[in-house]
Amino acid sequence: MFNINYKSTLFNYLLNVIVTAGMALYAIWTLPAFATDIQKPPLDPASYEYLELPNKMKVVLVSDPTATKAGATMNVAVGSFDEPAERAGLAHFLEHMLFLGTAKYPDPDSYHSFMSKHGGTDNAYTSAENTVYYFELDNAQLHEGLDRFSQFFIAPLFNSELVERERMAVESEYRAKVRDEPRRIGAALMETANPAHPYAHFAVGNQVTLGDRPGSMVRDELISFYQQHYSANLMTLAILGNEPLPVLRQWASELFSAIPNSDRSALQLDTPLYLPTQNPLRIDVVPLKDIRQMTMSFSVPWRREYYAIDPTEIFSELLGHEGYGSLYSVLKHQGWITRLNSGAGIVANNFASFDVDFDLTEEGIHHQDQIIALTFKYIDLIKARGIKRRFHDEVTLIKDNKFRFRDKSSPSNETTLLANNLQLYPPEFVIRGPYQTNDFNLQATLDMMAWLRPDNMRLIIVDPANNGDHRDQWYDTPYAVSALQPAKAVQGVSLLAKKLSLPPSNPFIPTDLSFKRNNQASTLPVKIHDSIGLEVWHQQDQEFGIPKADVFITIDNATRALTTRNTALLWAYLALVDDALDEYGYPANMAGLYYQVSQSLRGITIQLHGYNDKQARLLDTILDNMLKLKVEDTRLFTIKQRIIRDLINMGMDRPYIQSMNETSRLLNLNQPSREELIAAIKPLTRSDIKTFIKTLFGQARITLLAHGNLSPEQAIALGQHTQHRVSTIARVSADRSVRNGILLDNKTYVQNIPLQHDDSSIVVYYQAHDDDLDTQARFALLQQLLYSPFFNTLRTEQQLGYVVNSGGQSLYRRPGIRLVIQSSVAAPDVLLRKIDAFLAENDNVMSAITDQEFEAYRQGLLSELLKRDPNLSSRSQRYFGFMEKGYTDFRYQESLATAIRATTKQQIIDTYHQLFLGHDYGRLIVSNTGQRHHGTALPEQTVPITDVAAFRGSLPHYRY
Repeated sequence: MFNINYKSTLFNYLLNVIVTAGMALYAIWTLPAFATDIQKPPLDPASYEYLELPNKMKVVLVSDPTATKAGATMNVAVGSFDEPAERAGLAHFLEHMLFLGTAKYPDPDSYHSFMSKHGGTDNAYTSAENTVYYFELDNAQLHEGLDRFSQFFIAPLFNSELVERERMAVESEYRAKVRDEPRRIGAALMETANPAHPYAHFAVGNQVTLGDRPGSMVRDELISFYQQHYSANLMTLAILGNEPLPVLRQWASELFSAIPNSDRSALQLDTPLYLPTQNPLRIDVVPLKDIRQMTMSFSVPWRREYYAIDPTEIFSELLGHEGYGSLYSVLKHQGWITRLNSGAGIVANNFASFDVDFDLTEEGIHHQDQIIALTFKYIDLIKARGIKRRFHDEVTLIKDNKFRFRDKSSPSNETTLLANNLQLYPPEFVIRGPYQTNDFNLQATLDMMAWLRPDNMRLIIVDPANNGDHRDQWYDTPYAVSALQPAKAVQGVSLLAKKLSLPPSNPFIPTDLSFKRNNQASTLPVKIHDSIGLEVWHQQDQEFGIPKADVFITIDNATRALTTRNTALLWAYLALVDDALDEYGYPANMAGLYYQVSQSLRGITIQLHGYNDKQARLLDTILDNMLKLKVEDTRLFTIKQRIIRDLINMGMDRPYIQSMNETSRLLNLNQPSREELIAAIKPLTRSDIKTFIKTLFGQARITLLAHGNLSPEQAIALGQHTQHRVSTIARVSADRSVRNGILLDNKTYVQNIPLQHDDSSIVVYYQAHDDDLDTQARFALLQQLLYSPFFNTLRTEQQLGYVVNSGGQSLYRRPGIRLVIQSSVAAPDVLLRKIDAFLAENDNVMSAITDQEFEAYRQGLLSELLKRDPNLSSRSQRYFGFMEKGYTDFRYQESLATAIRATTKQQIIDTYHQLFLGHDYGRLIVSNTGQRHHGTALPEQTVPITDVAAFRGSLPHYRY
């Protein structure tokens, strides 16, 4: 261990060089201990290795020869529970500060700029007991990325000026999310816990809790907290790259052995989370949104080993089951609930809860006693007849299949999973751990279920009609607490209890898990069937080698006009279909066979994903429900209320989200407003839905895309079966355009939306002149070059807000660039001036960019564009996206990559200048003025949008 004088940057740098070099030499002579017996799925091509560095840091290495991107994650077993009560948010603040310069790389923008230049992404988060940092980037840059990353934990600078600046970023984050419902509800619940337990403390932090005080400078406390808690023995690191394991091992030892180790123990609490007077308890919370929720929360014994061996697993699966006869099914058909979840709730170091969560309808909120009583009836039924080996073996088989055919994800997600798991499981189970099941133990399960009783329950009711005589300190959430009344006899519950039953054996667990080899399989989807009303595209996978498939079936009726009424009918119809499939589809989802029926660009799309063994059976039931939908007045009423409630609640989203949504709406002729949809949904009747179904499937055309473990014959059979059920008669047309986008001219259009929020927001959208690949390439490169400086200048340096980002926003094929800020410190007119000033100043930066820098950005973009799909489903989704946009050669990415390679630096400089500083391109500005800000003056030479229909009618349309 060594002490660092953080007041001397030069000393930091020299010490870092000396220590790093010394540790690297030490590592040559003292090899880290390692083992190679990590259990992995049989089809996983990667090699894994566990090692422990001399400083006791635990490391998992992943050498994946198929990876086209690399990544790493560091999990530090330190979180908000570790911070002093008088410094709320200190752990979160520290997370922010580690990104802002180290002794070796002092530039505060250096890390983000490096990642952006090399096709990378990075982020971090702080939880109660862990802080997690992660990144991914080009394979070729992994070593330097790890070097920069490791310095976070060796020699961060904690620059005084940046401490002041980043404190405002934490404040902005707090302000931006002050009306987020989960945070508001959580804050109220925290105030009802033992104030001596860290769970009860404010974890986010703001300028008050993190402000300097006499004799207490927050920078000093940051450094002290870092030195005290960031010990190597509390860290778990995962690295993924395509280099061999010996190379990754050397890099890990070379770059991370210098992290100091103080042999600090992870936090162990003995303070009870609830005082004797706080459990059992009833807590009534008043939300901002129109939501109604109920949670039955039971305190249960907490033991760390339950992460790997969980006796709650069987009854959690049974209690949360949604099949016929389940608690969910009975309550749903009573019209009382729309959702039920059960499982782990709070896990707070020395405490755990088992929660049963309900989303209630407006009717259901008046039947709380019946719902609670019926839940206990079902718990009794599970105790008496449900804890059987059959259910245990079924859960075990499902989890074994999930492990055996596990889908991989992005490098950052993979390494985050591994680093997190290494904090919970022995090294050999770092992959297998979440899929492990305990041996069947009836008594252990019954012992856990014994805690699920009324006198051990916290009842949490979230309802706008509640009255709250308390308000939490940080989010101003009204709530009330009261004694939980003893259970009482409730009329009608015994009759409802007779409808309850335990689920039968799951019919969707696959029995045929064979993989179909086909040496003649195409490398891209090809059209294998084309007849009147039916078109089938197919690729039989030979790369991932798993018994899964993705099937997309689009049912397109070109005669259906996208009016507001038809949009309302379609939403109601799809919600009713989803509702009708709930009980039948739940066991399919449990077994690893998923489905979705949704609106897509060309019509209604049925998507099947998962094990292909039972897909035809599931499809037949889906079609049966779609075509022969039984519409009951009670269910229609509930569905309509839910859609209307969701639309109303969208008006409570964060300002920048609403501004982005409004931008999309203004650019799409066929997209109605929330108010228009609500007005159209309210009067819909059962007869309206029935008539709509007939219209919907009249002269329908079907396009099917199958990718995965399906033969051409099976794909055609699925398409023909769908065609037979739907009775299609129309040939697929080359022109399937049903939508109209808005093409901007060279003016600036402004829309200010009224929102009830303290923060202001602004979205500035620039639209390309055409959708040629060359144009798409230029806009993609501009986005790559713009992302990091826009964030660093307006967020890190100017501290305009926590939400500051730039990115693409396409209108079908036509590209666009979107600049977004949500701010607690400035009104939209100020934000626009800041954006315009940045764009003007950055023009000089763009002109000065070197050929080498430009090429680095280009290669970063290409690596992201051409990266290998991590799993079968992500590739399938990409194929479907190509089809939706008419790129049926499925080579869009390669074609765009060719255009990007051909784009010159001068073309990008010229396009930047014309787009942002000239007057050749149009732009659309959507904003809201926060309640803490005053009226916003419109910039000169802008056109206010006072009538959306007139705005859309005055501009040309883009048909797609």
